[in-house]
Amino acid sequence: MVESLNLFVDETTVKQIYEKALYKNPDVFSIDIDGMDYYIARMLLETGLRPKIIVVEYNSAFGPEKSLTIPYNSTFNMFYTAHPYLYYGVSIKDWQNLFAQYNYQFLTVETNGINAFFINAGEFSEAVPENIRSIHFKENIHQMRLFKKDFGGQFEMIKDLPLVTIE
Repeated sequence: MVESLNLFVDETTVKQIYEKALYKNPDVFSIDIDGMDYYIARMLLETGLRPKIIVVEYNSAFGPEKSLTIPYNSTFNMFYTAHPYLYYGVSIKDWQNLFAQYNYQFLTVETNGINAFFINAGEFSEAVPENIRSIHFKENIHQMRLFKKDFGGQFEMIKDLPLVTIE
């Protein structure tokens, strides 16, 4: 069953999202809101949401090793930043750190360098992650085309903007 909920997602609506969820442990949960993804996903996990599979967008401009996100701003819109399509979201490392706290295992990223996949380790046999040929990091193909730079060059463009390091 699929249910759609149309509302602006911020810290004030997380509880409403959780309460409206038909299942607190859905098969798949995906978030792609081009900005506050880290904060909203963290709040949903803190509230008790435990999907079996999580799909999230990551910002490859942060590279494979930096644990970064942008500061929380409930009115954030990546199209009105100093660098649209570049200053937004979360690093892959930051997602790995967050989800590990909730017993999620990183599986892979997809070949366009946009989405990452995690599983709730307790919901699958050990053979599932062992049988997946994992890609640990891939550059966002759209950002590379748009900015004509690899993730290092892209990060140089945004490194002086406000960023949050998550440990």
